[in-house]
Amino acid sequence: MVSPSLSIPVYSLGLSQQALDQLKSNVHMLTEQEVDSFLRSTNHLLIIVHGKELANKILLKSKSLKQEKYFRLIIIDQKFSIEDITSYSNSGLVFKIVCARNKFTELDLFIHQAMEKLLEIQEGEDIITKVRVQNKVLSEINENLEDLVRQRTENLETKKLEVESKIRRIKDLIKFIKSLSQVNNFDDLILLLRQEFIKFHKIRSPLLIYVLGGSEMRCISFQGPQIIDQVIASHDTDIFTSDSGHVREILANALERPIGPLTDLKFTFANNRGILLFEHSFSEEELNLFKQILEERAEPLRVAFERLALKWHAHLISRQWSSTFDLLKDPILIVDRNYRVVRSNKNFSRHQGEQCFSLFAGRSTPCVGCPLPRAVENQAGEKGKINILEKTFEVEAFPIVVDGIDESSNLIVHYKDITHSVNLQGQLVQSEKMAAIGMLAGNIAHELNNPLTGIKSLTQILLSEVPASSPAHSDLLEVQGAADRCEQIIKNLLEFSTNENKDLVEIALRDVVHKTIPLVKTALHYFNTKILLTDVDDSIKVDPQLLQQVIFNLINNACQAMGGSGSIMIESEASDKSVILRIRDTGPGVPMDLQDEIFAPFFTTKEEGQGTGLGLSVSRSIIEKFGGKLYLNKEIHEGSEFVIELPRSKNAPTDR
Repeated sequence: MVSPSLSIPVYSLGLSQQALDQLKSNVHMLTEQEVDSFLRSTNHLLIIVHGKELANKILLKSKSLKQEKYFRLIIIDQKFSIEDITSYSNSGLVFKIVCARNKFTELDLFIHQAMEKLLEIQEGEDIITKVRVQNKVLSEINENLEDLVRQRTENLETKKLEVESKIRRIKDLIKFIKSLSQVNNFDDLILLLRQEFIKFHKIRSPLLIYVLGGSEMRCISFQGPQIIDQVIASHDTDIFTSDSGHVREILANALERPIGPLTDLKFTFANNRGILLFEHSFSEEELNLFKQILEERAEPLRVAFERLALKWHAHLISRQWSSTFDLLKDPILIVDRNYRVVRSNKNFSRHQGEQCFSLFAGRSTPCVGCPLPRAVENQAGEKGKINILEKTFEVEAFPIVVDGIDESSNLIVHYKDITHSVNLQGQLVQSEKMAAIGMLAGNIAHELNNPLTGIKSLTQILLSEVPASSPAHSDLLEVQGAADRCEQIIKNLLEFSTNENKDLVEIALRDVVHKTIPLVKTALHYFNTKILLTDVDDSIKVDPQLLQQVIFNLINNACQAMGGSGSIMIESEASDKSVILRIRDTGPGVPMDLQDEIFAPFFTTKEEGQGTGLGLSVSRSIIEKFGGKLYLNKEIHEGSEFVIELPRSKNAPTDR
């Protein structure tokens, strides 16, 4: 067998030349002295040893070497004991033991196998060496990576801390801005700033100096837990541009205490100026940090200052307008489209949040004549008249127009009490009406009295000539009576139309009624009339002509209310203290929602041109002038009943 071409050297020790010649392998002779150096210099080799003693020496030498050697022994001897075999096997260096009696021709096979085994070991060692080199390189790379990761981790941790710090500062800033949005005045602002910067132990409580709209300069500071808001005597408004030393001097004089180093934040808005000041004992580094935090809050603080300044101006303007409106005698209010009161002046004197017609007139529905619906519909100012509790108001409604909005949601309503002027106008109309009636009555009396005088005179002459037993005598008496009645009617008409102020006279109510009935006889002709006047003394103290006008108006109104048919009852009664006249009709009556309106001047339910709306108003004023009352009996549900209640004359005897 030919030895393979391997790089593993083969040496023999103690083997004869004759034995070597029998080998086909390339085996070199090795002396015992060369063994030590070979073992030290060569990692992989095969040694064929003849004799156990030489083999044992080589094994002992290998144990003395510090580094591990990958050599193998083929041991040839005559005989091997069990102990030898065990020892050689445990050494791990003996590849083969060969008995000398074996032929050396088998030794080539052993050598070849040993060399292959050594080659495997060498290759494995090379691989291990490469792996070790690679592991070392990888270890170095790993160490470098660990260093890089450690460095980057440290950087990330630093950046994380920086980000967390920024997030925390942003959260604090957001919280501060939210708190600022809830500040309603400068005192609240100072309290918030004190709480915000309480963590800085080297600053005192903040101070705020401000001037709003050119007004006096004020300073807000703390005296212990108490807030002090005071006027600074100095009118040097350059404090907002002065250096720290000048500001400290002004504050020391104002607060009457020494002032430490200051850092500030200034605000300017229109005619409003402010400066926020902090006393501190910071080092330069600490002051820079505080300024940085203060600068982060500078813009929100400026916005808050502007908002508080605007709110102050709005409050000032609102107070001025409120004072102006409250000084007005007329009720003025702002209402929404549903009549709900939004705001009113003191003279309206009502609670907000309810509807104006309920508050002002005690009604459950809008006032008759209210111009608000027309103002909403036309989006323009409208006027109207309403009657409330025997008073007449001129009402003006003006939509509040806001730029960019087509329709207004609120309206200004102005009530003007025109009761006095309406009453004067009513009295004037009534006076003019009575003057016209008086002029007409005077002309009628003048035109009728002359022929009536002739008729009466001729009748009296004829009566003196005609015997009483003659049928013509009774006819002449009828003519004379008719002439007398005509004279009385003319006299009553003249008295009715008299418009002079007269002293009150004592007269029986029944007499006034009897004098008035003929004046409305034509109107009563179509109706069933029932007159029930008391027999008890019903003396009253009045102006008979004015009382006639009242009775005439009430009867005439009853006739007009019934139309073409119905009944009228005129009834009187007397008590110890008063005399009452009731005039009742069977007409449609007065609707519930109008019962409080009918006595207002110029209020009428008649069609235009058929009434002035002054009759009941003037009638009530006349009765009240006599110390009495004129009212509608609301307990009557069929038709209408008007009641005149007058005080009984003191000279009238009481009922027995």
